[in-house]
Amino acid sequence: MKSDRPRLFVLAFGALCWAVANTVNHWMRFRSTDGGWFNYAPTNAVAFSPNSTWVFRELLIWLIAIAVWLIVSMWLLRATDRK
Repeated sequence: MKSDRPRLFVLAFGALCWAVANTVNHWMRFRSTDGGWFNYAPTNAVAFSPNSTWVFRELLIWLIAIAVWLIVSMWLLRATDRK
């Protein structure tokens, strides 16, 4: 019977990647001075910040986390020839 340890490690590492990416995204979004809602009264035509670079930063962080998880998963679950 094959050991389930690599699969469990892949799932745990995926949860860790999600937690790190989520934390970094929140930290970067709330730390930036140009993000979020800034017009509470409807007296201005611009309701949100015109700079939307945080969206691309967040997407990039998620793509990096997914890529790291896939590479580690492929390395752990690779087929090994044991002769």
